[in-house]
Amino acid sequence: MKQIQKATVSFNTDDIARGVARSEERILMIKAEVQAGNQFAAPLAQFDAAYNNYVSDEELNKELEKLRNEKEKVAAF
Repeated sequence: MKQIQKATVSFNTDDIARGVARSEERILMIKAEVQAGNQFAAPLAQFDAAYNNYVSDEELNKELEKLRNEKEKVAAF
């Protein structure tokens, strides 16, 4: 019985409670960081999609040249 009492007394419940509280705070902080990251990820993904669909001036000029050539061919007939 004395050994059990010594063992339980050696556990400082205040320290344990503070440790658990610190762990909970850390978990809440990590969750908040993840949520903040998710809020920024969606707009960045939309920007990336728009950028990937962007047509460069060079591509646009090539396409215009093809259309001009087709128009000239049609006008020649």
